[in-house]
Amino acid sequence: EQVESHSASLLGSSTDEKSSVKETGETDTPKSSPHEKSSQPCYLIMRISPTQENRFSIYSNKYLTDKKYPSVKVASKKELKKRYIVAEVHDKLAFLNLLDYLKKNEMLHSLLMGGEITHAEVHDKIISLHPPKMENELEMPDAIYEPDQTVLVFPFHVKSTELTGASENLIEADGKLTLSGGSSFFAMEAEDNAQPEHTQNQRLAKVHTVTIRGEDYDRLKPYEFLNDTLIDFWISWIIKRMGAAANNVHVFTTQFFTKLEDQGVDAVSSWTAKKNLDIFEKKFILIPVNKDIHWSLFVVVNPGKVENGYDLTIENDDEVLEHSFCLFMDSLRAHKKLRMKLIIQNWLNAEARRLGKFKRLGKIEPFNSQSFPVVDPRVPYQDNSWDCGVFVCRYAFGILRLINFPFAHKHCEWTDVQRRRNLLTKWITESPEFHFNMDDIARLRIEMAHLITNLSIVYASKILLKNRQKKASEKRKDGANEKFEGTSAGSMEV
Repeated sequence: EQVESHSASLLGSSTDEKSSVKETGETDTPKSSPHEKSSQPCYLIMRISPTQENRFSIYSNKYLTDKKYPSVKVASKKELKKRYIVAEVHDKLAFLNLLDYLKKNEMLHSLLMGGEITHAEVHDKIISLHPPKMENELEMPDAIYEPDQTVLVFPFHVKSTELTGASENLIEADGKLTLSGGSSFFAMEAEDNAQPEHTQNQRLAKVHTVTIRGEDYDRLKPYEFLNDTLIDFWISWIIKRMGAAANNVHVFTTQFFTKLEDQGVDAVSSWTAKKNLDIFEKKFILIPVNKDIHWSLFVVVNPGKVENGYDLTIENDDEVLEHSFCLFMDSLRAHKKLRMKLIIQNWLNAEARRLGKFKRLGKIEPFNSQSFPVVDPRVPYQDNSWDCGVFVCRYAFGILRLINFPFAHKHCEWTDVQRRRNLLTKWITESPEFHFNMDDIARLRIEMAHLITNLSIVYASKILLKNRQKKASEKRKDGANEKFEGTSAGSMEV
């Protein structure tokens, strides 16, 4: 009686659109074994009305409120009181076992009457969550690597045309938003890569090197979590292809925030001091964060403009300026943004002291809640438990495409919280760079696999050529030594 409809059943009885219990999963052939692992997971979804007895009122339903999401249409306030339970399983046997277990539950027993479901009936009782495969849809490469096999070391010295070939017929990997139209923001690299080879090599020597092995590559398969190697590679690829525009960006590896949080500011001071890096000259500072088995992304925007956040430096409220702010993107909204932003804020203040910046402010810490707000405009979010790393890759791609966007506005607009929120909605939420969905995320996984596979072929050829040249050089050296020894021996005989 605590569930909306007694007529709903997980055993195949017909239900209307108001049924509280639904079954979903993968459509398979009738002859498949129930022990066979599905290529797509199955879900049991139950909608339950909260009561004092079942204590479901303790759980939030903010995701349904009209105020937060005006697009959500509900029949009545009663409808908003529903709570959802989602159980996920990855094979048909587990699906059947879960059904059997739920039947033994006193509260759900009455819903699950109607006889046993046989193995032969399973495929008729489940519905695919995914649309049918489209023609010419990108599929995972056939490449197979051993777990400890080195697939790719990136970046490596290569002509820009070979890099372009590796991302041909891809979308984000080629700097584009769609395959059929739109320009690539990688196009700006053409002029930059026309410079002499030694100049390019000097720049490459300063780039963080990422080694991808077979075990890393395998994480690009569906339902796997991306690791730090893959995220570092993806961002490094974009930075490499941006050319001169990358000078306005600094990207920290995924270990930076972990070390900063665990060991404090002093533990990461060498990350900038040894490189003579002035982070306040950058427009974007990208900081990927891995915490509690989840990825999110912090982007420090215009750190050198922090003084514009103080009224004492502003003569006219209508003056158009750029301000400093911290952009936070979390596909599950699971991380505590304010606490994490405070950690980054303390580090920025330490860097300002080290470099002697913002002396106009006197003893005031330049970065604080007023001058350096954290903002989290609405962006696409994940609807599963494993794609957070891919979302961070896509967020990074989106923000780096905005490298030339001014983020300029009137000072009075920025100091008003609601007007500032409206600005961020216009800049980020409504931007084409952040118009993507779960299908795009699934495709991006496959694109990254194709990109790595294509680059690995070029990389392997370079290594083979290098080894041949090394052997030829050693052979010439050995021949010269033998000739020298023979000449010396002849002289001694004389």
